[in-house]
Amino acid sequence: MSLKMCIITKIRFFMSSRKFLAILIALTVSAFSLGAQNISVSYQGAKLSTVLSDIQGKTDYHFVYSNSLVDVNTPVTAEISGSLQQVLDAVLSQANVDYKIIDRQIILTPAKPATATPQNVTVSGVVTDDSGAPLPGVFVSEKGTQNATSTDADGKYSLTVSSKSALVFSSIGFAEAEQSVPAAGGVVDVQMSSDVNYLDE
Repeated sequence: MSLKMCIITKIRFFMSSRKFLAILIALTVSAFSLGAQNISVSYQGAKLSTVLSDIQGKTDYHFVYSNSLVDVNTPVTAEISGSLQQVLDAVLSQANVDYKIIDRQIILTPAKPATATPQNVTVSGVVTDDSGAPLPGVFVSEKGTQNATSTDADGKYSLTVSSKSALVFSSIGFAEAEQSVPAAGGVVDVQMSSDVNYLDE
């Protein structure tokens, strides 16, 4: 390699290194300023639009959002002194709004609804035949699981299951029956029909 080419290569490497270092410093400063920028706010039933304008005036950040997605008339009550993130968390959670910070922009979007976790509930009842007589020994199970029980001599049963599940009732000589579980649990009585095909056999 000639001396000229060697010098050019070193200059390019030096410039690339400086660019990388400059980018790294910029990112570090940005992250530091975000975490270190403390503000104090106090709102009592203020509209979200007023709150956003106030925070924007106290920081170097700008809010970006769609009026059709974010209700800026939502009342906000908060009194807090802390980092920008702490203030945003306290304020925007009241309006069901999520945020993402990109450079100097705070992008607002509707918060995703929390997924309800199914609760366990207890269901009980009586299983009878076509004539209304209690059926003992009926297999009662939570659909798709190994959770099960059977009816007693009086056709009664009790089982703790998920609130979003279904009960399956089965007994020899009767058609299988299925019932949805009420959200709050409670009583689920079932009348089973004779299995015509079984009787024919």
